[in-house]
Amino acid sequence: TFDDLLLKSGGFLLLERTSDNTVPFVNADLIYKGTLGNTDDELYLFNSNCGLEDYVSASPSWPSGNSAERRTMERAKNLEWQTYSGESYYNILGTPKRENSIKIEQKEEIKIKEEVEVAEEIKEEEVKVVEEIKEEEVKVVEETKEEIEEEIVIAYCPQVGIPNYSGIIINEVAWMGTTVGATKEWIELKNRSTMPINMKGWQLLDKDNQIKVIFDENDILAPGQIYLLERTSDDSVPNVIADKIYTGTLANSDESLRLFNSSCQLVDEVIANPSWPSGNSTERKTMERGADLTWHTSFSVNGSPKTENSQPTLISNDNNPNTTTVIYVSSPTPPEAVTYCSQVGTPSHSGIIINEVAWMGTTVGATKEWIELKNISDEEVLLGGWQLLSRDNRIKIVFDEDESIQPNQLYLLERTSDDSVPDVIADRIYTGALGNSDDLLMLFDDECQLVDEVIANLDWPAGNSAERKTMERHSDLSWYTSSIVNGTPKLENSTKSEVEENEEEIEDEEEIEDEGEIENEEETIIENNNDYLVISEIQVNGENDLEYIELYNQSEEEIDFCNVEDDCFHLSYFPPTFNDDGTPKYSWNNPYYNWKLEGSISSGEYYLIVIHGNVNGDMIAKTEDGNPYSSAIINNSMGSFALFSSNPIIEEGQAESLKIDAVGWGNNKLPIKEVEVTMPGENSSMGRKWLNGKYVDSDNNL
Repeated sequence: TFDDLLLKSGGFLLLERTSDNTVPFVNADLIYKGTLGNTDDELYLFNSNCGLEDYVSASPSWPSGNSAERRTMERAKNLEWQTYSGESYYNILGTPKRENSIKIEQKEEIKIKEEVEVAEEIKEEEVKVVEEIKEEEVKVVEETKEEIEEEIVIAYCPQVGIPNYSGIIINEVAWMGTTVGATKEWIELKNRSTMPINMKGWQLLDKDNQIKVIFDENDILAPGQIYLLERTSDDSVPNVIADKIYTGTLANSDESLRLFNSSCQLVDEVIANPSWPSGNSTERKTMERGADLTWHTSFSVNGSPKTENSQPTLISNDNNPNTTTVIYVSSPTPPEAVTYCSQVGTPSHSGIIINEVAWMGTTVGATKEWIELKNISDEEVLLGGWQLLSRDNRIKIVFDEDESIQPNQLYLLERTSDDSVPDVIADRIYTGALGNSDDLLMLFDDECQLVDEVIANLDWPAGNSAERKTMERHSDLSWYTSSIVNGTPKLENSTKSEVEENEEEIEDEEEIEDEGEIENEEETIIENNNDYLVISEIQVNGENDLEYIELYNQSEEEIDFCNVEDDCFHLSYFPPTFNDDGTPKYSWNNPYYNWKLEGSISSGEYYLIVIHGNVNGDMIAKTEDGNPYSSAIINNSMGSFALFSSNPIIEEGQAESLKIDAVGWGNNKLPIKEVEVTMPGENSSMGRKWLNGKYVDSDNNL
């Protein structure tokens, strides 16, 4: 049923099935549900008075279209049906919201041939005229073909969407040029996947399409390969051969770069709003990508074109157990060392304070944590060399030289990505998680003097996990619970008087938490004494069907997921599917989904496995064909996951000996024992309780 839709003369109205990603680069006018059969089906169009306007039937087959080649059925000008005869348009053999293809008839060519044959029997001048006509018609056809090809080339992807970070990323950008000149700009891409990727039809565009790069079939990136694009000519980066030359200019502010695949799906982006997230124009230091997809300023003048970016490496300090040294590896610049501040001292509260903390996350999910700083002084405070640390340095932030906070300005740090606080741009992205108890945050200046701190011993001094209300700072530096759900990121805190009447109720809620009544999003079923690798959080039914699994390394050693080749850790999923006799269809050695883990996880660090959704992760779960899942796959009401030290698909009875950890929800029977843990509602996650410096299990069902 059409509601208030106006179709102008000559216009098109596009209906897409289920969601607006059926035709990725064209906006749908209406979403519908249901399926068209390949045979014995019909479509009817009625007006508002139920009068029949048009129809088409498959009796038994549709009048046109090609299922094998995926060519659409389209209407000719005489209203007859025809099969789309044009070229592929961004992997679609059809014309969504465009004029239908023109069926090329052969009559004119036959006519010309006949005229030529007749002309051979008459005057030579007449033959010449006919041949000229034929040549002119061929020329017109060729010009028309060129116009069509040109039309396809300039059909640039609409700059909308959420990046899926699948495979290829924007790895480094010299938006400031080099020491040779500001015009010597260059851009670097990198294939982060384990498979070669053919970039034919991909596009790299800046904000106003001044830069518009269309990749062809020769642009194939091997796993780990770095691909260099240089502006104007191959001398932008001396002594390094460019993979592609482009034209156009990157602005130093109010700019963007977006990478689209051949279906116009947004793969990656970086935005200057108003400034680029990293890079130093004065020193000609590029903007580089870290392993966690965050941006940082290169430690090398002119950056690292076609070589690995500078990355931090942690080493212990034997002389002081309270410190850790970070060595930034960058060639050819010598290593630069940074030492984490020791965790002692009395806060000075001079200049910058920790102003608000969403240690409980938001209503979107428990992982959407964020921290807010505030300059309470009358002068600008330069943050170069300052550090923000949590207990055991699970969060470890070292501020750059070009970062500062103006008087009374608020500074927002978001966990993992810039979607932790929707519609508010983060000043910095960080990794690591805050515990709901037994944790702390410390802010040090560039001389390692403790400027501010807040301690959860055992609980945080304020904030409400159940209601997702943040912990805010009063003008007297005391803490209180925000009166606003999700807090006030980059806004003035709610007034303390608004929440004083609720303090007694909040204290009662905190006492209940101390007694062990854990909120739904923290209800887990994981073994109590696991000091190794654990499943720390599960998200299903999230925003935009977000699904992920978070792991945490509770051991004191780094864990390599593939220490022995072809003998890797695996994460397995068991859906609530049963045989006719009521027994579970899937068992420990027969999971429905079975994913091999990649890389490693350091002690005290998190590892995020994204199953479906547009968030940054350490690993993206993929189908057997090596592609990300196109839709959510986890059952919201019942199911279980297990973590194995090797592939569990072995002889029955041996798989359980490889099991490291498992978690289930709903009325499960097997593989996990029957439980009655309910998965939280939409946009909420289920996480393990943090207690006494480790994750524990409130149900202890294994």
